[in-house]
Amino acid sequence: KTQFDPRRHSSTELKPVIMVFCQHCGFENAVNYCGKCGRPQGKNAPRKDVDYEKVAEQIAGGGDGADVVLFDGKTWPGWICSPICCRSTHWRITNKRIDWEHGCCGAHQDTLNLTRVKDMAYRRGCLQTLLFRGSVVVWTDANAAESMIVITKSGSKKLYYDLRQAWTDIAQGVAG
Repeated sequence: KTQFDPRRHSSTELKPVIMVFCQHCGFENAVNYCGKCGRPQGKNAPRKDVDYEKVAEQIAGGGDGADVVLFDGKTWPGWICSPICCRSTHWRITNKRIDWEHGCCGAHQDTLNLTRVKDMAYRRGCLQTLLFRGSVVVWTDANAAESMIVITKSGSKKLYYDLRQAWTDIAQGVAG
C-alpha cells in the first residue's frame, strides 16, 4: 500500500510512501517498533521495559468493547486523617466510566459515564508539585449527582492524558 505524504517530497518530485504494517498485530506505520503493541519489527531488539504479553491482553480486552482500566486505586482526601476517619475514596476509572466509593466506610457509590463529561482540566499547585501530585478535575452536565469531580493523586498527569483521550474517543464515536 502506498500513500502520498507531502512532507516527504520536494516541489519537483513525488515519491510514494510505503506503509509498513506490524507483523504481529497488523497496525499501520510500524517501522522500527509498533505504535500499538510495541513489538519490534524486523531485526530490532525487543525492549526490556515492555511486557508484550500484558500489552497483548490489553489490546485484546479493548478490541471487543470491554473496559480498559485507566486507574484502579484509593485516594485519601483528608491526608493522614483519612484512615482514622474511614474517609478514603476508591476509584475505578475506565475508558467508558468513572466509578467511585466515598464517604464514611465507603457509604456512597457513584458512577459517571464519560458521555456526560462536559470538560476536564489538570491542576497542580506549588505544594502538589513538590509532592509529585496533581488533580484531575472533571465537570459534568447539570443533571449529574456531582457536577465537579476532583481526583488528586500522584501520577495524575498520565491519568489526565489517558482520561482525556478516552473522553475524546467517546465524543468522536471511536470507543467501543
